[in-house]
Amino acid sequence: MPIALITGANAGLGLATAEGLGRAGYDVIMAVRNVSKGEDAAAQVRRAAPEATVGVMPLDLASLTSIREHAAAVAEKHPRLDVLVNNAGVTIQQRSETADGFEMTFGVN
Repeated sequence: MPIALITGANAGLGLATAEGLGRAGYDVIMAVRNVSKGEDAAAQVRRAAPEATVGVMPLDLASLTSIREHAAAVAEKHPRLDVLVNNAGVTIQQRSETADGFEMTFGVN
């Protein structure tokens, strides 16, 4: 089966994309900041696409450490990645910075 990873997959377009790729026969990796919300969303994907293999993995795009850990975990669990959907993003009204010192909107998006 082809393997797809979707960032920000617990709501909105990311969730709809996970459902669609699940129905299309992809193994779906839902990369989410909040694992609890991700598990709820994964249950929704499984209801929409009962044949789909769906996994939830933590990913905080505001942290380079989290990104590195996520990439290593994906590489360890999956032989390849066929599709990457960069869906996650933020728009911050007041200036803030990531853990690594980047302006938040720039650092996450």
